[in-house]
Amino acid sequence: MKRIKKNMFRFGEKDFDLDYMKWGFHDKETQINEAKSILNILKPKKKLKILDLGCGIGTHAVYWAKKSHSVTGEDISKTFINKAKANAKQEKTDVTFIACGINDLNFKNEFDLITSIEFFPSEMNILRKIYKFLCKNGHFIFDVRNPDNPKIKKRTGNWRSWEERYGKFYLERHETNITTGIHVDAWITIDLRKKIIEEKISKGKASQSKLISRDKIKILKSIGFKKIELRTMDGKKFKKGEKPYWLWCIAKKY
Repeated sequence: MKRIKKNMFRFGEKDFDLDYMKWGFHDKETQINEAKSILNILKPKKKLKILDLGCGIGTHAVYWAKKSHSVTGEDISKTFINKAKANAKQEKTDVTFIACGINDLNFKNEFDLITSIEFFPSEMNILRKIYKFLCKNGHFIFDVRNPDNPKIKKRTGNWRSWEERYGKFYLERHETNITTGIHVDAWITIDLRKKIIEEKISKGKASQSKLISRDKIKILKSIGFKKIELRTMDGKKFKKGEKPYWLWCIAKKY
């Protein structure tokens, strides 16, 4: 059988980014509801200065700009940023979009709100930058999976799964080598009719992005955030329970 190996996540490469736009982001309605949810939780009494990290195609950023907030969107993908600019133009609103990595940004005490939706910036130096970018009483908000949700509990630690659909076998492998600290995520498709095995791999040092929300809160406190809380997407304070699947983590700088 022919074996094809690819890196799973290749953000910044045009062919991958174009394909990712078809399947990788939350659907537009979900993203709009996420953007609404954050404003409903904060209930701002003034125009906010917002930095949206990993802004993707700009759905959240454009929504906030249409609500008269000043928004900057950052993403490493030029393809995503070009699409975000086109979306802003179509909606006749003004957003500053920047194609770069977070490490390339340089602000100080500037933003009322920094968001990171659908990914967690795991490097400590980046989290310290986020803290520096925020003005006094500013908020850093990102989404996390509920650690008490049965689906999350099932997938905590090393795990594998497989299923068969329409004559194809789909396998997943998610494992961390405790000796080397290397984490591997692998998605394997076996097509017996075409005699092809396609393997997509994400491999690297296990990082904070693999941590559950409780551990991320500890990290944020070590950086300097004093008040950190979990809320549901409809704004209710979350303490414990199996539902919902997604939560907001809200960290405030004093």
